[in-house]
Amino acid sequence: MASKTNICSMALSLIGCRPVTSLDRPSTEEDRQCILWWDHSVKEVLEKHDWKFARRYAPNLAVSTSPNGEYDHAYQLPNDCLVLRYLWDDEAKQRVTEEEYELQGRSILTDLDIVNIVYTKNDENTGGYPGHFVKALIFLLASYLAYKLAEKGGRSDEMREKYRLALHEAVEIDQAQGNYPEDEKDSWMEAAGYNG
Repeated sequence: MASKTNICSMALSLIGCRPVTSLDRPSTEEDRQCILWWDHSVKEVLEKHDWKFARRYAPNLAVSTSPNGEYDHAYQLPNDCLVLRYLWDDEAKQRVTEEEYELQGRSILTDLDIVNIVYTKNDENTGGYPGHFVKALIFLLASYLAYKLAEKGGRSDEMREKYRLALHEAVEIDQAQGNYPEDEKDSWMEAAGYNG
């Protein structure tokens, strides 16, 4: 299990910098830059894919606000929702088509009387991150840290390319664990520019 400090220190080591001394009481530029880029980097990797470890199901969302005139209902996303992946129809056992709802800010606008959602949680528990996710996160974080900390930012592009490859590998590992229809796999890979 990797801690926030471990992940930051590994990212720093990739660009030839000193490890983190303390994220609670930052005393070095490395500490401060890690704190600055941490949340953004984690969210960026979480948003890229419907990771199984961060996937949540929320049934029967409560109507929360008055909708605009186009829809009958507005439902508030859970506080920990980072990315809404889809609405789920429990009776039909299938996804709700995107034409049946609209995402507006943190609200789902729809005429549906019952809304169940599948979403990616804004997961801050690094102890639950799988190794393949951690590897991608380390390279992404290193790419951002390199702008400020590595000499002339020269390692940033290299770390970004390593992140892209690590993300591709991580997604493949996550998908290999099942629960993805073949057409969903293919469309994601094609959209990302991977042809096998």
